[in-house]
Amino acid sequence: MTTVAKGSTRITDIDRGTQVYANALGVSRQARVCSALDGRGYVPKYMLLNNGSSDQTDTVEQFLTKILAFYDHYAEDLGASAASPLHMLLAQYSDWTSYDYVTCDMPAAQLLAGLAPEVAEAMLTMTGSTHAGATIAATYSEGASPSFGRRRIYCAGPTYHLARVDGRHFLNTSMSLLSQHAGYIFNIISSTGKWEPLHYVDWTVDGANIVYHYRRPTGDGDLVLNDVDVTDPGMKGWTWTQTAGADRAITGVSVSGMDLILTFDGDLTGCAGEVGYAARGVAGQWSGPTTGARGCLCTRTGKYIDDGREIINWAAIQKSQISL
Repeated sequence: MTTVAKGSTRITDIDRGTQVYANALGVSRQARVCSALDGRGYVPKYMLLNNGSSDQTDTVEQFLTKILAFYDHYAEDLGASAASPLHMLLAQYSDWTSYDYVTCDMPAAQLLAGLAPEVAEAMLTMTGSTHAGATIAATYSEGASPSFGRRRIYCAGPTYHLARVDGRHFLNTSMSLLSQHAGYIFNIISSTGKWEPLHYVDWTVDGANIVYHYRRPTGDGDLVLNDVDVTDPGMKGWTWTQTAGADRAITGVSVSGMDLILTFDGDLTGCAGEVGYAARGVAGQWSGPTTGARGCLCTRTGKYIDDGREIINWAAIQKSQISL
């Protein structure tokens, strides 16, 4: 597995034409030569992309465009093919509060890139970006862009549960957990050919309740509200930003199987606004499991890394627009 990351850079700063890109390809070529000397073949199959902290002002469309171009360049230059594709895993960005932002569209782009085309199209109206839906659908739907179907891009899920040195850069123990979690996901991809993170795919509104329907990651148990490994920022990380209707507030969060239930203090008829999960934080706060934008929703794998910590699939950062 190749890990691509460089602090305080945009994706374009590590893409084709840069020294970082050339270095990454050089390492791959060295590995191929060493393998050949040992009588073995070498084809890089897996890449973890954990980068883009300087892209945080991008729209969904802008960042998604960069992700897809980055994948295409590496896949081509590494010699990937239909028989031996490059599998790229995206770690969903969650550091924006430490750069003095309240919210960010990058996680929506990463989730969209990592979902099957038909799922991604259904999710477009949930991005929270008013202009992104039609443009992305026209550019990246499977019908409009045949190359979309050959890309092997997956979203690992969020990184808000990982501790930072300075609110931005991971501790060594956090990198160890992220890398071994990626290995766990790549093993699932290798055996099943697919992977989706913990994310909701639909919701229903019933009076004063919104019920979000989540898709279970392969092999996991039911939804859990875990405020031990990630402290509760309030309402387990769920926020309501209202734009129309009678004033409403979230008063309760509960789970049932793979459903997450938000309870409000009154009927939502006539209301409009944005519901966010781990999508908003306090500008200036360090990012991580105790401060910054974060949430407490997860599923458990029952699998553990070398030092005994459990691999937990934390719910993806998402926004949805509600209008009733």
